[in-house]
Amino acid sequence: MKKTLLLFLISLGFVFAVSAQTITGVVTGADDGQPIPGVNIIEKGTNNGTITNLYGAYSLKVSGTGSVLVFSFVGYNPAEISVDGLTKIDVKLTLQDVGLNEVVVVGYGTMRKSDITGSVASVNVDDIKKVSTVDAAQALQGRVAGVNVMSNSGNPGSGVKIRVRGIGTINNSDPLFVVDGFPVSDISHVAPTDIASIEVLKDASATAIYGSRGANGVILIKTRTGTKNGKLEIQASVLTGFSEVTRTLDLADATQFANARKAIGNTDEIINYVLDQQTAGNYLKGTDWQKEIYRQGISTRYNLSIRGGNDSYAFDHGFTYSSDKGTVKGTYMDKLMFHSNNEFSLSKKAKIGLNFNYVHYEKPGERSDFYSGTIPGALRSDPISTAWDNYTNFYGEVYYSQAATNPALAIYLAGKQKSLGNKAMGNFYLQLDNILLKGLSFRSQFGTIIDFNDQKNYSPKYFITPTQKNDDATLYQGRSFGMNWVNTNYFSYNKSISKLNVNATLGMELQASKWSDIHATGYDVPEIASLQYLSAHKDAVKFDLGGGQGENRLASTFFRSNFAWDQKYVLTGTVRMDGSSKFTPEQRWGYFPSVAASWNLDKEAFMSSIANVLPSLKLRAGWGTVGNQGSAGNFDYVSSVNGGYMYALNGIPVEGAVQEQLANEELTWESAEQIN
Repeated sequence: MKKTLLLFLISLGFVFAVSAQTITGVVTGADDGQPIPGVNIIEKGTNNGTITNLYGAYSLKVSGTGSVLVFSFVGYNPAEISVDGLTKIDVKLTLQDVGLNEVVVVGYGTMRKSDITGSVASVNVDDIKKVSTVDAAQALQGRVAGVNVMSNSGNPGSGVKIRVRGIGTINNSDPLFVVDGFPVSDISHVAPTDIASIEVLKDASATAIYGSRGANGVILIKTRTGTKNGKLEIQASVLTGFSEVTRTLDLADATQFANARKAIGNTDEIINYVLDQQTAGNYLKGTDWQKEIYRQGISTRYNLSIRGGNDSYAFDHGFTYSSDKGTVKGTYMDKLMFHSNNEFSLSKKAKIGLNFNYVHYEKPGERSDFYSGTIPGALRSDPISTAWDNYTNFYGEVYYSQAATNPALAIYLAGKQKSLGNKAMGNFYLQLDNILLKGLSFRSQFGTIIDFNDQKNYSPKYFITPTQKNDDATLYQGRSFGMNWVNTNYFSYNKSISKLNVNATLGMELQASKWSDIHATGYDVPEIASLQYLSAHKDAVKFDLGGGQGENRLASTFFRSNFAWDQKYVLTGTVRMDGSSKFTPEQRWGYFPSVAASWNLDKEAFMSSIANVLPSLKLRAGWGTVGNQGSAGNFDYVSSVNGGYMYALNGIPVEGAVQEQLANEELTWESAEQIN
């Protein structure tokens, strides 16, 4: 009996060993033959799976010779291959032929690429994720035609200026950012690794759906969501980049500067000394101020994310930390970012979502003004002056230039300043599909952003010359608070009837913005860091206190309809009505219509003979009017009176108020008419 049982167990083990086997191989792209990392490989009908490594290689133990492997990756057609006793299976995945049937994100919805009549450009987000910067806006540089990205300064965290199709106004030309349906003024709270797609709306036909805020273009960003395949994905990455100023201005050295002063008859003892040294064969170069202020910058970004889910719940959570040292000495920014995207499927027709972002950053103060800024000062300071005076054991005097501050001293003073920022964003939505009739959906969304910032600037007392000094050690401290909320509700209808495809959107939007700040300056504050508090000031008379607040609101209604016949002829009409609290009731409402049409020539029969040469060809024309309320202040249409002013009446100082702004009741919307 024991021998029989032993033989049975041995036979069972032999059968299992024969059935279970390990499959290895490499997954490459059929178009270029390059290995594809991160390909999902699942044994069909099971939860057994793996992913390819950086070289496209994989290894997976399957249950038997009859197993089927399913290979899938974003942008490629999935492939199913039977094992059939093989131990090595190499796979070539083919690219998906999305073409004009690709669905892209547009304002308040999605649309087939073939049905778009406006100018919409898509950004390859894979390229953005490869850069080391944590600023998603800066990562857009050079990625989209007609979009110009310019850094505000060389300081980390200083932000960028983005111009879509140039400057469209003498006022604010910044585009509107829309993150997961939430309109924001910047995307500093979004890490590049968290982005799933970016679309840029350029012309009036595409941006008119955003009315008063669409004059300068709209950048739509959709962040990553979870998966519903039951797999848990963990991703970690570290990116490091280096930067340096490769081209500097060719400025005069000390000897050249002295000869120039001599040529105009403006010499003194210092100039004559430099000239005498030249005569004696000792050529003095002096101070190269650009070398004094520049260094090699380094930025490192760490990212950890986890995503997964099932049919009822999908999630994507992640942390991003970045440390960025700028090319100007003393500049840096440390930034911590967290995101949590959650989606719950209540039924086949209903789902809710909750997205949350938090950002904290720390950076020194910026000295970028024309007179005391670091870079302007370096370009204007004469080469005879020195960065450090060994005799006084302090920063040197700037002799001949108009720079108010020694550039090296400016770096030191900037290090005495610190800015702390915190931003939290929450976004909740409800999506109902196929309500009442097929193709009709409803979406309600509410989001809010809260900003809290703290700035602390300490200016120590010093003396170099009677014109280059700071008589009082001052401490400035300010705190600001801001809150924005947006509520959007809209119906969408997408229906195909024979060769006609109808896509329509009708909705309304409410939003409000409110901010406040308070700041104070104390004098004669100790330089010891642990004693730098406003309560430590020793001059009770010289104490400044101030603050302010403001708010504005916007109510909107919008409608868009898109008709496409046989994927050849497309007509789109859009209208939006905005009402802003920035204007008087008579000027409050603005109307922004647009109309556009397109003809997909590549779908015509007469183009079939050259389809290999011109696989996609579209004629497009559009007209529209968009607005801009960024040029108007919150209460520019009323007179403002400011207090805190002192005046002597009969020799006695009294406090009063002054009208600083006159009412402008004719102030109205700035509008721009565009033809594309």
